[in-house]
Amino acid sequence: ARSARTPMAHFITAPTIRFEHAALSAPIELEHLPDAGPEVMDADGTFARLWPTALVLSNWLCEHPEVVAGKRVVELGSGTGVVGLVCAALGAASVTLTDM
Repeated sequence: ARSARTPMAHFITAPTIRFEHAALSAPIELEHLPDAGPEVMDADGTFARLWPTALVLSNWLCEHPEVVAGKRVVELGSGTGVVGLVCAALGAASVTLTDM
């Protein structure tokens, strides 16, 4: 059952998401492999969603790679980790992804 605070229209659940930008040497692909048991997926499920804001931030970072290039990056509440992957691809010195 979905929580009232996470309506389906606000996130992407396609099996494969591909993020491409000219600033990246290769596209970043995320494949949703539902290997977690139903008790994990039904608990909240927000971690297994690619939120559109992650794509917006990833695109902005690609337009402004100097923000992360050579820096240490911590992504809090990373979920799928796409923003952190983009930071790593843009030359961050280190990237730490955190989530529950």
